Parts: sequence; structure tokens; C-alpha cells
Amino acid sequence: MPLPKRTAGRKRFVVHLGNVGYAREPEADKTRRYAQRFPNTYFIGIDHRQVLQKRPKNWLQIQTDFNTGLKSIKDNSLSIISSEMALGHYGPRAEGPPGTPNERKYTQKTLKTAYAKLKKGGKIMLAINGETKTRRIKRDLERAGFAKEEISVRELKPEETLRSRWTRLGGFQIIAKK
Repeated sequence: MPLPKRTAGRKRFVVHLGNVGYAREPEADKTRRYAQRFPNTYFIGIDHRQVLQKRPKNWLQIQTDFNTGLKSIKDNSLSIISSEMALGHYGPRAEGPPGTPNERKYTQKTLKTAYAKLKKGGKIMLAINGETKTRRIKRDLERAGFAKEEISVRELKPEETLRSRWTRLGGFQIIAKK
């Protein structure tokens, strides 16, 4: 799927995976706030849930699973791909519930697709909870093509845990640069 004509001339494209959110959280709150704050950046939300609210012109919402949504975007075009407690925590229902081998394969497949979509110097930023899951995601990033020395892992800072309902659980920030 080509990006809409209104993206012409923009240099930064940011994807938020799993951006719609769930109960007791404003719908797609992070994407909405960032789209308003950075009008020259184009945001693409990908989630299996629908966004009902009106969106700024610099925000495209794709209602599908992460991998299918990413595949619809041109290779080497994205500046940032972001996911908070989404990628690595669940996949489409057909792939299997969290922690199952099918969910892990889905995560690996999606990270490989993400690598292809990032431009040189682009970053994938993941908030993950659980040390075992974090180590597994780091290995999966390497298998997807990210250089080991370009992957950093650190605990979320206390102020970062306030970003969403899910980050309040604590966890780790993983950043990998292409």
C-alpha cells in the first residue's frame, strides 16, 4: 500500500504497533499526542482494533496485525518503529496466545519485516516486561538482521513507566538501530 499523497515531502515516518490500547486508557493516546506535537512527522498506527476518533492529517491508522501492516509499507522508508508491551506479547489470534511457539514465530517474522522497512539509521524501540522475554527478543532482533552492537537494553526509568497502562508494569526498553 503506498502512503497517501499528503505524506509527500515528509522526512520522518514513525510506526506505532499496538497503538489503540485497551480499557481504561484513552484510545491511541500516544499516537494522538505525538501526531499533534510533531506535525511534520507522519505517524502510522497498526493495530487489530479500530480507532473511532478523528485523527490529525499526519496520522494513518491501519487495522490489521503488525506483520501485515508493516508489509504494506515501502522498504527502507521508516525512521522509527515503536511498540509498548505489544510486539513480543501477542500476535494475531490465529498465530497463538502469548508464550506459545506460534506467537514466538510471529514475533520473529515481524521483526524481520520491521528490519526491511526501517531506513538506514532507523530504530525499533520496544518496551518489554520480563527478563527472559527481553533476552529472547534481543536474540530475535539479531536474527532479523540488527547488529549485536546496535542493540541496547535497559530497565525502564520510573518516569517512563508512566507512559501507558502497560508500561506501569515496569520492564525494559530495547532499542535496535539498523
